[in-house]
Amino acid sequence: MEIQEEILSYRRWRAGNLSYDERSNSLSLNETPLFLDRTAQAILIALLRANGAPVSKDNLLEAG
Repeated sequence: MEIQEEILSYRRWRAGNLSYDERSNSLSLNETPLFLDRTAQAILIALLRANGAPVSKDNLLEAG
């Protein structure tokens, strides 16, 4: 996963055709919007910000 751009602590992440924009909380695949509920968004952000490092179950539960 790479950080495509970073603006004032908001990030836009991209992995292949999948992208996630923290500012708008939008996930898209091939530019088609995908829905994530609030819990899934929080967990996704925690995993992305870990940048490949392990994230404990407790940290994921706390994020979600």
